[in-house]
Amino acid sequence: MGFKEYFKQLADEKFRERMSKPLRPTIRITRKAPGNILERLESAGYELQRIPRYDRGFWIIRGDADELGNSIEYALGYLYFQEAASMIPPVVLKPQKGDKILDLCAAPGSKTTQMADMIENEGLIVANDVNRSRLRMLGSNVQRTSSYSVIVTRFDGRRLPKSLRRKFDKVLVDAPCSALGTSRRFPVNLEKRNMEFTLRISKLQYELLRTAIFAAKPGGRVVYSTCTLTVEENEMVVDRILKEFDNVEVESIDVPGLKYEPGITRRKGLELDERISRTARIYPRLNDTEGFYVASLIVKRSALRPLIIDASGITSLIINHSLWDARLKALVARTSWPIFGPRGLRPQYIAERIYS
Repeated sequence: MGFKEYFKQLADEKFRERMSKPLRPTIRITRKAPGNILERLESAGYELQRIPRYDRGFWIIRGDADELGNSIEYALGYLYFQEAASMIPPVVLKPQKGDKILDLCAAPGSKTTQMADMIENEGLIVANDVNRSRLRMLGSNVQRTSSYSVIVTRFDGRRLPKSLRRKFDKVLVDAPCSALGTSRRFPVNLEKRNMEFTLRISKLQYELLRTAIFAAKPGGRVVYSTCTLTVEENEMVVDRILKEFDNVEVESIDVPGLKYEPGITRRKGLELDERISRTARIYPRLNDTEGFYVASLIVKRSALRPLIIDASGITSLIINHSLWDARLKALVARTSWPIFGPRGLRPQYIAERIYS
């Protein structure tokens, strides 16, 4: 199924009409900028309108955005081009001074540098990405905006280093997606994406969000966001996490001035966890932005997969050797269960306890 047909099923005529209209350019004024930056832009012929959801975000009402991108103010890191809806996930994450924050899929750095501004560079942000070329953009934007609270790392976000487990107050997963919410800027996305791509990338999104749960401290907040509107990449990913972890709670989205619709829990035979209604679908017609999805999760205690016990009792423990660690060794030492590797024989009744 193509996505034009998909959205005919998912959304109304107002949605499709808004998606066909051009998107207003938006900028974010960084904390690095001098106090008279707005007056300087106005004197250069620009008219700006403040975005109500984030006080440092502005729509460009009048003036050439391309010229602004070539200006000395941009080169000095006073300005950052960032779409209005893209500013929402950091606002939902609520970073505070002194926080340790993980931005798991950080490149090109829009939300990373926004969070550095929000904590006034008083804290630590680990900005990670796996793509080398995108890391260059991330590093460039971090330097240009003087976001010196940021450390740039490169690792596969599906495989969290042990040294980073349960270390972060806040974790942002702005996951790779089909980017259908950006169709006002890139209409070709509606043509080139399909359900096969969506189902494939939703597996990656789940694995990234799962990593974030293990990275958060007990009581930490994890925000999951995408710039797409498919249920498969949004609500169904969160639903899968809620089914796996009993220590994760869904937090309501509270951003003054933001209009959104609740996450979908029922659609054509699909029944998801009712708590998903606390997540936010940001449709283009509601705030004149791109389409976005945002979910805020609270990790109530250290995240471990639940022990699954067959009614007939435990007779063995199946482990993945790549995940072996001291805690699992200690668990095995206290039992008489035989150990089987991932390719070993599997008895009829098993129990699994896998640490990510």
